[in-house]
Amino acid sequence: MLSEHDCSIAPSTYYAHKQRQASPPARQVRDEELKAVIKEVFEANYRVHGARKIWRELNRQGHQMARCTVERLMRELGLKGAVRGKKVVTTVADPSAERAPDLVDRDFVADAPHRTWVADFTHVAAWPAPSTSLSSWTPSPAASSADPPPPPSTPTSCWVPWRWRCGSATAPASRPSEAS
Repeated sequence: MLSEHDCSIAPSTYYAHKQRQASPPARQVRDEELKAVIKEVFEANYRVHGARKIWRELNRQGHQMARCTVERLMRELGLKGAVRGKKVVTTVADPSAERAPDLVDRDFVADAPHRTWVADFTHVAAWPAPSTSLSSWTPSPAASSADPPPPPSTPTSCWVPWRWRCGSATAPASRPSEAS
């Protein structure tokens, strides 16, 4: 067909194309063999090993290949190892649930200490306290023993008092007992 349009093709190109149609490429054949071995090793290791550990195990068994090959084949197979340090999802909001009223109209500025207390009971991945809270009159963290106690209606185990700064001359700029 191309020769009819004055386009010549090398005979080697024609025969290479015919051979590709007759049998799959060597890489594809090897990939199919390796996929079976990768699945076997992955299942034998409780489906937790990632590409690096699978690659090392295959090399120990005598299957020499590049790590990126194992990564590519595991991606094609849809295999993933266990991932450490996943973020903990503690709460999933229900979109149909009624939201709590916004009593401070998203204005977290207080004129003086103990005028507005805001608490956020959110999971924080930190040790040892599982959650933290803050008051609105405290824009920079500085816990000290001289800070006032939280209101009695709040759980004291998760309150972190912060320093009050609203720009007035009577407000303390810093406390001598602060940790630096």
